[in-house]
Amino acid sequence: MKHLWGKLASKPKDWRRIFKALNCMDYLVKNGAPRVVQDIKDELYKIRDFQNFNFNDNGQDRGQGGKKIKYNTKCSER
Repeated sequence: MKHLWGKLASKPKDWRRIFKALNCMDYLVKNGAPRVVQDIKDELYKIRDFQNFNFNDNGQDRGQGGKKIKYNTKCSER
């Protein structure tokens, strides 16, 4: 989990790594151990910052992936 949290702290130009970490966390919320889900719940504020993530690369918005991931409903289901 330390590695995933580290990837979320990456610079915006590393948007691919950020979204891969978010997708991995999404999978872990759905299929992971209760301890992992609790860890993600405890640090949910870090993930919510990416709902407004915006990075333009050559005129294209690369921050759309963070807006699609909704952790507040998935975490509360478990």
